[in-house]
Amino acid sequence: MEASVCWSCVNGLHDDCLAPVEDDNGVLQCCCPKEGATAKPSGARPVGRPLSNPDDMKDVLSTGRKRAAMLYPITTGMVCEWAGLRYAGGGVEPIIGCAGNVLRANTRDSDGGDVHHGPNKSVLENSPGNVHRICKFCHHRWHALNDEYYGKERPEAGQPWYPKVAWLPHDSETKATSEEIEENEKYWKRESNEMSEL
Repeated sequence: MEASVCWSCVNGLHDDCLAPVEDDNGVLQCCCPKEGATAKPSGARPVGRPLSNPDDMKDVLSTGRKRAAMLYPITTGMVCEWAGLRYAGGGVEPIIGCAGNVLRANTRDSDGGDVHHGPNKSVLENSPGNVHRICKFCHHRWHALNDEYYGKERPEAGQPWYPKVAWLPHDSETKATSEEIEENEKYWKRESNEMSEL
């Protein structure tokens, strides 16, 4: 017997199952096949239920991040999406992107990748241009320069979270010069070394 499985479950996000089914006790379970069945990703029909209302979510932050990871997967060998950009990430202080750091999937190592939300830091705002697959080097630099402009309290239920002062959108077109990238890399590596010595 072959069963269809939603893309959330295919990606291991069983708590975000798009087509939950009731078990014999009336409890909703993910759509993964039970013993004796094989699974294939569904695609012949519309998948699952509509997305949950943010007010009904138990953990907006976790749900939003899982959705972003599903919509924007990082694969080993990808190059940081901000590489070579002059005004990467938008916000109050856009950054100069890295020199072309290569990402790895599912890692916390320094050469891994991060899924970043911004300039709207709401994790439920997963539209193109607000979600970026970037290296940790770019990610940490952007937050170091921009977090102070957002305030400390995340808005409730996934409401928009923009800086409290004038800000710029992400610019995916304007390139930095090789000299700007090199100088920027040196500056941030120097800053990082000085911080680690404290």
